[in-house]
Amino acid sequence: MAEKRVLLRKQIYLERRLEERLKLAAKRSRLTESAIIRRALEEYLDEEDRRCTPPEENPVLQMIGIFGENDAGLRHVSENKAEYLAKALAREKTTDEP
Repeated sequence: MAEKRVLLRKQIYLERRLEERLKLAAKRSRLTESAIIRRALEEYLDEEDRRCTPPEENPVLQMIGIFGENDAGLRHVSENKAEYLAKALAREKTTDEP
């Protein structure tokens, strides 16, 4: 059995220009103004959560750390990137010639 969603009433004040944009967006998207406000607030709060997450708890930064100091091969590529690029460009020139 699906759980019933409970919506709580909040009152906000909008400048006229923002209200007009909201009405237009609701009409175009065929959503209610409330649905658009809820969606925008959800996106804003998600972004705030990401911004406020300490780096050591950020899953993306943790993944980047997987390839950090412990991988000598990647460190070698990073330190010698100019050499690798020069070799790649030289190979590309030889394959492009008729």
